[in-house]
Amino acid sequence: MKGLESLSYLRSIGYLSPLDVHFARTLERITGGEAPRVSLAAALLSRQVAQGHVCLDMAAFCQAPPRLFDPEGDAKSGPVPFVWPELMPWLSELARSAAVGPPDATTPLVFCPPGRLYLRRYFEHERILCHDILGRLSCARAQGDGADSELLDRLFASGPPGAGRSAQLQLDVGPIDPQRRAVETALGERFCVITGGPGTGKTSTVVKILALHVARALRAGLRPLRVHLLAPTGKAAARLSEAISSARAKLACDPEIRAAIPAEATTIHRALGARPGQAVGFAHDADHPLATDVVVVDEASMVDLSLMRRLMSAIPQQAHVVLLGDRDQLASVEAGAVLGDVCGAGLSRDERSDKPLARCQVHLTRSYRYAARSGIGRLAEAIRRGDVPAALKVLEGRRLPDATLVNVESETDPLAPLLEQAIAAYGRLSSVATPEQGFAALSRYRVLCANRRGPLGVERVNAAIGSGLAAAAGSPSAASAIDAGHGRPIIVEHNDYQLRVFNGDVGLLLPDREGQLRAFFADGEAFVRLSPKRLPAHSSVYAMSVHKSQGSEMDHVAVVLPRLGSPLLTRELLYTAVTRARKRVTLFASPEAVAAAIETGIRRDSGLRDRLWGRTGDVVTPVSVSE
Repeated sequence: MKGLESLSYLRSIGYLSPLDVHFARTLERITGGEAPRVSLAAALLSRQVAQGHVCLDMAAFCQAPPRLFDPEGDAKSGPVPFVWPELMPWLSELARSAAVGPPDATTPLVFCPPGRLYLRRYFEHERILCHDILGRLSCARAQGDGADSELLDRLFASGPPGAGRSAQLQLDVGPIDPQRRAVETALGERFCVITGGPGTGKTSTVVKILALHVARALRAGLRPLRVHLLAPTGKAAARLSEAISSARAKLACDPEIRAAIPAEATTIHRALGARPGQAVGFAHDADHPLATDVVVVDEASMVDLSLMRRLMSAIPQQAHVVLLGDRDQLASVEAGAVLGDVCGAGLSRDERSDKPLARCQVHLTRSYRYAARSGIGRLAEAIRRGDVPAALKVLEGRRLPDATLVNVESETDPLAPLLEQAIAAYGRLSSVATPEQGFAALSRYRVLCANRRGPLGVERVNAAIGSGLAAAAGSPSAASAIDAGHGRPIIVEHNDYQLRVFNGDVGLLLPDREGQLRAFFADGEAFVRLSPKRLPAHSSVYAMSVHKSQGSEMDHVAVVLPRLGSPLLTRELLYTAVTRARKRVTLFASPEAVAAAIETGIRRDSGLRDRLWGRTGDVVTPVSVSE
């Protein structure tokens, strides 16, 4: 089969979506005339963006193209392979197309060396974000003084959070505490990135950064410091608020400094002034910037390219920006892997050294949440390194009970072992009397799935647990309470700015003092109470997707992996799921599925990393595109 005029075929086998084909055909109509290779490239680019890529790396694509076959084949010779165009003729046809142009043109598609094809808007997002970040790095460093050093000594006198005396003694004789180095970096630079796994002290480090900024403002007699604490979701913002409040109370500083440190976090969308239902974007942008001095963005790995560009454009150049996140977690649902690109993922130490971006980054490696030889900590590290034998040794051994594997491959019903555990864990929810009790119980256990649909997906697991709870009720009254929704955890699926509930927020259905069923949502130390009838679309959340779980923590996490061969089996997904657990993690999967996940890293095509780090690589240029 030829690779020309092939959109219908690629659509028929499910490789392209109807939207991909529609985009390519629309481009043909706009530019006039058919150009099969251009249409194919446009459809592939649409597919890439839908899968989280920012661009189509044509050289890489042609070097290892997907192997596709006509399912009907040929009666005599068997399946017929799909033949993709060769790179240089393909690029030459793109160069002649009115739809494609160089970066400074106004064409809908952009060709950018070394062989990347972009939708115009994503190219602009990438270019503007890169310019903004590098521009902040070019600003003069803010100089500290003796008062800063004195306060730093006080703040770090007792060691990092969770560290005992032995840990502090180790820090005293070793190199400079990475958390202290992170604070000093954030104070001096206009742009700072602090990364690290769970429990490495990212939030407590930020509180100390804020304390130093507040102290500087107080000493100078300036107006109160304006701080924006931001997160990509309402759930992550609530958790950031709680973490800041807790860390602030333990600071070794003057009461007036502690009192001036804000703890109320909000979502990026709300801070920018999202206008639901309008196409004009946000109230704050480069022309209408945020009134702020310091911006902290937690869970930065979840922020996509478009949103990060809009946020950075709305932050004044003189403000300090601090990104927090775990660079090994899943990237954003939408296009881009901004945190990974900013951290230079995939680059060698030599490629990152002596670059402006290198001086503003600090990676925290020591976890104070897990014991040094805990199963969860060792498993997470093995997954991060891509070490399959080490991960399976942790899971299949009996000496580390906080990280276990339940092999469901031989089960007639692979959900049976999970249901037994989940019903026992969730059974207490139907008898809780207060939101405090309910959310405390809910924080002890959660099921995480890789996908939403399918035999091992969120929808089926939620339904199975709900049915199992009703069947396991010990009395008619208990069964009646479950049927009425008493103790049912829910997750919101759409934003409602009027009610202040957002996509990903987790609530709990409980009767109020008058006996009326209400949906309770945590709001800091208080609870918001709403009628279930007023809520936007929502569903049960005994199980949730790994993507939705980002920004959450539970004592015990049960992870359900899909069967071998699923494209969702990736290292980042498994690492993210495992690190949601505080005390215990149980994987329900085959050893082969676990190994496949660890061996498969996610790669997202983007030019942001190379732009930020000054890396060009081998340039592939069609003759007339660059002229």
